[in-house]
Amino acid sequence: MPDSSEMEDVTPPTRAQLTWYAESAAAGEATKAELTVLEAHPELWRDVLDELLEDTEEALGTVHHLSGGERAQVVADFEAERTRLVAALERFGSGDGTATLLATEPRLQTSWSAGRIVAWGGGPGLPPTTADDLAPLIAATGAPGDSWGAHRSVLLPSGAEAPAMSLPVADALGWLLDLGAGHTEGPIGASARWLGLVAIEALRLVADGKVAPSIQAHGRRDNGRTSYSVRWVPALVEREVIATLAGQLPGSVSAITPKAEPRDTTQDALAAMVHAFTAQPAS
Repeated sequence: MPDSSEMEDVTPPTRAQLTWYAESAAAGEATKAELTVLEAHPELWRDVLDELLEDTEEALGTVHHLSGGERAQVVADFEAERTRLVAALERFGSGDGTATLLATEPRLQTSWSAGRIVAWGGGPGLPPTTADDLAPLIAATGAPGDSWGAHRSVLLPSGAEAPAMSLPVADALGWLLDLGAGHTEGPIGASARWLGLVAIEALRLVADGKVAPSIQAHGRRDNGRTSYSVRWVPALVEREVIATLAGQLPGSVSAITPKAEPRDTTQDALAAMVHAFTAQPAS
């Protein structure tokens, strides 16, 4: 074990990294490298778990006031998250180690990237899913199979690169709704289910008429005229809803844009899904 002088020379991970690692560990999705970082900073790890649990408790208080058919599922999801965090804290304090936080199979993770769902796979103690195994992993979750295209690899905090595929969010709406409603089984990571919750909220906004058209200019054409398009955007979104979703955003959702604020990522994903739900029937 390194002495104290050696430990002082080690640059600690950022708070965002620790949060990602702690969430992954509580969900049984952390890699060995991520667990090594957490074990090297036990006090910070405990602090992050305490903060995550406090945020989850606060979110539960908010979602209990939601209306609509999705309320029960949203509450159940947050209660499950609370259970995972409590169990992680109990294991942390019992001295049993972190072996029980490891899962054994790769899971499908999804990242958000400018209107596209980026899928990649991995599991605790396992290397990222290979390019050959990624398509079967996607298919095992009931995701649409025809619209996925190549995407650059996703750089993980461990330094590993995960082969990835992507598709426009408009082609994934039905699958995302199933994920958010808990109707889909299979090797699904927390990030995919989170995007499903965003999809449910986007559909609720559209169904309630809480959307508005936004005119966007696209520059001048060769004939000197400016082209325009209409994009539908959310309107009258409750702050509590955005805060709740942003507070529960898994780190892997932001793997492609790690410096983005959770609220910004949440609003961007919500806006893209609202437009997709609204534009598809119109087209």
